[in-house]
Amino acid sequence: AVPSGSALAAAFYARLATHTGEERWHDRVEAALVAEGDALDRNPYGTGHLLSVLDAWHQGHVEIVLGGEGPAREALETTARQAPLVDALILRWEALPPTHPAAAGRRPDGPTAWVCRGHTCSLPIRSVEGLQAALGG
Repeated sequence: AVPSGSALAAAFYARLATHTGEERWHDRVEAALVAEGDALDRNPYGTGHLLSVLDAWHQGHVEIVLGGEGPAREALETTARQAPLVDALILRWEALPPTHPAAAGRRPDGPTAWVCRGHTCSLPIRSVEGLQAALGG
């Protein structure tokens, strides 16, 4: 099965909206989902990717933000990459836009991870076990 162009566009807009916090991407996601609302109602089996975008949009995309350096940070990254979350984004703290909730008034004090869903981030996580627990594994 191949996802529809509108489902791919909605997924792209949703990631941009989550990552940047910009209202224009949020509006485009909403418009794409509304435009495809009839198709979702008529044929949910034929709109699987669009349904997953809709679900992630309502649940909030998961972003795993990693900061710091060294072997402990690499262990956190390995754990993040093994997470059972299909569409989670793994981001470096240093590359975050200033509007991202993990960047707001924070600096990693050594190897640190934050698990963000929507515009809310966890407290700093500094251990592999803590990150596994936060990711449901």
